[in-house]
Amino acid sequence: MINIQSLIDDAKCYETVREIRWAEGVRCPHCGWAENVQQKTIQPIITRVVAKGSTFYTDEYTIYDRLKQWGDDHHTLNHSQGESARDADGDGFHEVHVNTLEGFWSLLRSWLRPHRAISVTALLGFFRIYSQYQTVR
Repeated sequence: MINIQSLIDDAKCYETVREIRWAEGVRCPHCGWAENVQQKTIQPIITRVVAKGSTFYTDEYTIYDRLKQWGDDHHTLNHSQGESARDADGDGFHEVHVNTLEGFWSLLRSWLRPHRAISVTALLGFFRIYSQYQTVR
């Protein structure tokens, strides 16, 4: 049984869902990769899974430095300078941001709040329903 208190803040929610979903550690479903974050390990995965010429929005973590060399469009934000979004073309719309996943977790927490306590086995089902809802929306 999961108490809603473990989903109150972003860090607790992230860790709770991560522990349930990846109890034996995070692994890529395509290649079995296990948190070996290096350019030489992500490049074959990106080449195989992501369409050439895709656009990436990331922070300035150096693992992403070669995305343009690999044929993809790459935009970054500098979080250390307080940047969280950027209007790249001056039209008033902040095209460059990396808050989609953070927003997803925050909204998931709010969506789960009325359910108070959720069993571990049911949480993954709630997570899947919410993911579908967000995808269709």
